[in-house]
Amino acid sequence: MISPYPKNIIPERWYHRLIKTFIIASSLLLLGGALMVLLPKAFYFQYAYSFDKSFSAFLGEKFSCSADANSGSIDCGNLTTETFISRYLQKKGHYFTASGTNTSDTVAMYQEKGLSNFQIAQAIMEQNKIHYKRQKVMDKKLLIRGGALSVALALAYFLLNFILFKTALYILHGHTTVARLHEEQEVPRPGKPLPPI
Repeated sequence: MISPYPKNIIPERWYHRLIKTFIIASSLLLLGGALMVLLPKAFYFQYAYSFDKSFSAFLGEKFSCSADANSGSIDCGNLTTETFISRYLQKKGHYFTASGTNTSDTVAMYQEKGLSNFQIAQAIMEQNKIHYKRQKVMDKKLLIRGGALSVALALAYFLLNFILFKTALYILHGHTTVARLHEEQEVPRPGKPLPPI
């Protein structure tokens, strides 16, 4: 049967539109997913503690440090039990070691009594009413880098699928031009002459 369409045009069908819609929609979903994963990394918290000189000038929400005896852990910004004791003593001009060497007399006394690091941290918090402030900040370089990488990934995915689509058309039809036909280009009814091309 002689085709009524130009040899260099593939009439657009519903499955062509379906494939195009899938490529665009999946590319947008990939872009959104990449943004959700990469952009949050540009935001993080900074902390200041009441034994820091910059505490009063530091902007942020204020919290009280606490110690949970059941879990044996502390809640004091981003500090662990050991880092809390070490940082606190350093601000006071001392150093913290497991043996009590080069540390403050109070901490050395606690260690001699057999107190654990958690109990020492708990005692410091209760006696000095330690607080901390938390402020959310943004790293502009990471934000721009994450956004650019997300767009690059989505664009690469889109181009790859578009190339595969065009390759399939070329294998099946020998060319890649898909066009939406007008009414006068529709397949003629049997018995009617073919429209001029």
